[in-house]
Amino acid sequence: MLAQTANGALQGLGRIAIPAISGFAGLIVKVISNIILIQIPEIGVNGAAIGSNLNNIVVFLVSYIVLTKTIKLKLKPVKFIIKPLIATAIMSVCSYTLYTFLGRNTCIKKNCYNNFINICNIIIFHISNCIKNIYKRRTYNDTIWN
Repeated sequence: MLAQTANGALQGLGRIAIPAISGFAGLIVKVISNIILIQIPEIGVNGAAIGSNLNNIVVFLVSYIVLTKTIKLKLKPVKFIIKPLIATAIMSVCSYTLYTFLGRNTCIKKNCYNNFINICNIIIFHISNCIKNIYKRRTYNDTIWN
């Protein structure tokens, strides 16, 4: 998602070759990581997922670096990298916990499971937003409507 946004911005700025170059660099990383990781018995087919993630990271980083140099963009790493990583970690822990809890609990039908997890994630998101806004001494409505 981030790579597509950065690539779209680069294409809009006339740097149309950069998305192709970043995609090719990501492809090389994906192929090499797949070849190496899939052969490790402990990782197996999960190596393909790891390779896909590495591909996305490389494509984004190449596009992001060129974009920041093209438009002299200065983003604060804490705001645009660290905070999203912390939010991702919190959501991952919550999702894993819910998955583990509901995996043992058969009271929820399988077809409703994903919807229930999504609703719980939305609730957790809004709770964390409220906590963040209390910390910053702003009201919750200010962040939603402004």
